[in-house]
Amino acid sequence: MCNEQVFKVIKSRRAVRKYLDKPVSRELIEQILEAGQLAPSGMNSQPWRFVVVRDPVLRKELAVAARKKAEPFYEEMFQKFPERRPLIEQRFATMTDPIYYSAPVVIFLICEGRFAATSAGLAAENMFLAAKALGLGSIWVDAGRFGLEDEAIKTKFGIKGTEEIIAPLLFGYADEEPELPPRKELAVKWF
Repeated sequence: MCNEQVFKVIKSRRAVRKYLDKPVSRELIEQILEAGQLAPSGMNSQPWRFVVVRDPVLRKELAVAARKKAEPFYEEMFQKFPERRPLIEQRFATMTDPIYYSAPVVIFLICEGRFAATSAGLAAENMFLAAKALGLGSIWVDAGRFGLEDEAIKTKFGIKGTEEIIAPLLFGYADEEPELPPRKELAVKWF
């Protein structure tokens, strides 16, 4: 891939919240996972593992569990970003799945150790860029973590006490083409 193609993928990647009801092949998911696995990590610790959920019944169970526990998260968020309240409330009122947006694939990025959060961010971005290059949409949905607070689900996913669910990452064929949200002016200090 030439530099022009790389920057085209970076510039065109958006957070997708509407997905087609179309399955994503295992081959594409494995390519996305490989991109995450190839990400840099602190001290090459590679502190991640992935849980892939494609089963629609389990996705719905996770969404119901997350929705119940997400309310305090959103209330805290609205304190910092009050302008977001109407949009989020509209999603909850009109969407059947305002947590996972009915995406056909949810990949939970689970990490542990000193470099977990930073390394997870690098893995997630690699996965998002790979998905875009493969013709898929994606988004990181922080509220989706709350579905894994249920002990039965933690057991099913094999989550140990030292592990942290960093991110639920959603993937699927986009049913929208979001515009680039406004960007702040580039803040740089040169020496």
